[in-house]
Amino acid sequence: MEVTTWPTVAITTSGLVPFAIEHCWAVARDFGQICKLFDGMEVGGRRSVVRSGMLDGAPGTCIGALRYVDFGTIRLIQQLDCVDNEAHKISWHAVAHPLNRSEFPGSFVNDSYGISMKPVSMNNATYVELRGKFMTEPENVTAMIAFLDNMQETAVGGITRCLVQSTLQPSMAQGLGMGPGPNTFSQQQQPGMSHPVSHQMGPAAHMPQAHWQADQSPSNSNPSSETSTLPTQW
Repeated sequence: MEVTTWPTVAITTSGLVPFAIEHCWAVARDFGQICKLFDGMEVGGRRSVVRSGMLDGAPGTCIGALRYVDFGTIRLIQQLDCVDNEAHKISWHAVAHPLNRSEFPGSFVNDSYGISMKPVSMNNATYVELRGKFMTEPENVTAMIAFLDNMQETAVGGITRCLVQSTLQPSMAQGLGMGPGPNTFSQQQQPGMSHPVSHQMGPAAHMPQAHWQADQSPSNSNPSSETSTLPTQW
């Protein structure tokens, strides 16, 4: 059977949310409802309605529980791996991928995700970090990095949107000078700068866009290279 080597891509997006960490964590910790953070992101060139819910009636904080996630007409099944209320971390991975991924710029397999939060005491805000890791076709690496970065940036803004729409007063966010959306920044920049960022991780951290170098041979013996062998038919 013909096989091909697919690279592993990892990306981190971060930002400041102008609400206290207990409010932000209350939005993010419910695995069944967390996908409302992604509502409105573009999939296939148009804004997508994102729906999610728990399968088999499991609670949204039960480790190992399954949920469905619908991006328009595309459905994924994901499993909760960790909810840490003290460290303010939640992580999950996909267990079933869509048969129809035509609206996405590439395939994504063996994908896992996580959200972590830290308090910013000087203005009672919250630093939010989202991480994603997946495999895709070599020719689609750059497009999928851009897609995931947009997805994670939408989620950071979604936390603020949910809190502004809740019983909290929108003036709380405006009073911090950040408006209704997050203030995204890189680790090398000051928190006051509004600039989306992708922190590249892994063996190709020096590369500006992708973890996988286009002219790199799949047979490269670099011990730090993260690759796996998959059927081309997937």
